[in-house]
Amino acid sequence: MADWKEPPEWAELRARMFDDTPEEDSHHLEPADRARLERALEAYEGLCDALRDVLANGWPSVDSLEEAPEVRDWRLGTRTVPCLEGVSANHPDLPDGDPVRTSPLALLSVEHGVARTESRWYRLGDRGRQEDLPEVARRVWLG
Repeated sequence: MADWKEPPEWAELRARMFDDTPEEDSHHLEPADRARLERALEAYEGLCDALRDVLANGWPSVDSLEEAPEVRDWRLGTRTVPCLEGVSANHPDLPDGDPVRTSPLALLSVEHGVARTESRWYRLGDRGRQEDLPEVARRVWLG
């Protein structure tokens, strides 16, 4: 047994199994994308914290929001947010083949074939025709 040598592929396998250095692959996030994702996560965590606080304690008083910005002459408005439109397949609530418009889009990676809306992850199938891509949709990050 003294002449036995470990096959070279074993060393490579052992290195991959025990090395926690991220591999450079197609799913790696670029530093700028990672920074945007971290900022978005922080914002969503703040919203979740606020919702939990309202559930636990009721509405905050105006006095407790002394440091919050104020909106004067306010009114309700609407804003366009990017979403996916297409044909459903394997959706938990819709029959296959039904037209679908998703909840607002949070993440989109055409390169990886995935999208995350406020409610769930989606796999991207074949891309449909896009007449006029709204400017807001062009700015969805991780595009």
